Amino acid sequence: MDAAIRFVLCVLIFWLPYSTAVIEICVILASLLWLVKRTSLFINQLKSSPPASFGKLFLKSFRPISTLLDKQICIFLVVTFAAALFNSDWNHSITAWFNKIVEWFVIFYLFAEAFQTIKQIKLALMVWAVTAAATAVDAFLQTYVTGRDIFMGHPISSEGATAGFKHNNSLGAYLAVFVPVTASFLFIPFDLKKRLGILAITLLSTGGLAISLCRAAWLALGFSSFVVIPVLLKSKILQICSAVAGVGLFTVYILFMLGVI
Repeated sequence: MDAAIRFVLCVLIFWLPYSTAVIEICVILASLLWLVKRTSLFINQLKSSPPASFGKLFLKSFRPISTLLDKQICIFLVVTFAAALFNSDWNHSITAWFNKIVEWFVIFYLFAEAFQTIKQIKLALMVWAVTAAATAVDAFLQTYVTGRDIFMGHPISSEGATAGFKHNNSLGAYLAVFVPVTASFLFIPFDLKKRLGILAITLLSTGGLAISLCRAAWLALGFSSFVVIPVLLKSKILQICSAVAGVGLFTVYILFMLGVI
């Protein structure tokens, strides 16, 4: 059953830039497979346990897998639910809370349970790398060659490249998450061919992020890089320079958004 859930989630990863409908279908299908798996576990445990332990076994069988972020996620869900509940349009807010927030934590726990070994995580990363690289290539073709993306037929936007997404900000956000993930593998001592491949995908994705013209994604990637890089650097002088550059970049961006520069 875990293999079936992994397959569905890999399909979700692959289609993430292209179809929200496929994503919804994959989430529903993976959730149903998870329920079937946990129901089977509950029934098997119930057969070998006394009837008095029904409630305890039920909670144990259908409890999501434990992670290091459980407490933080619970706090976040409680706070956001309270905000939605006390909103003037609480009916719409509660619906949005389920669709926009809870759904992604459902996906998180499905991934946490289905991808646990290094081999399984590598599979997910490889699928993500393929679709992200294809998305970056699509963005370049859309901008400089065809004027439309090759997968969904979206025309180039005056605000920037969109690739298979409906808006350039969606492409920017997607690649702003992907680029630091791939760049982090450059610090791992792989052989030369793998390092060159990782470098090529990182540069390609960075280029796709650049032509998306999404300033928020640029800021997020740039500022976070200047926060993380000092941790990786051993020289205190370089750490200070990196931190100052990060603060400067953030300041320039704020001044730009305020129209000062």
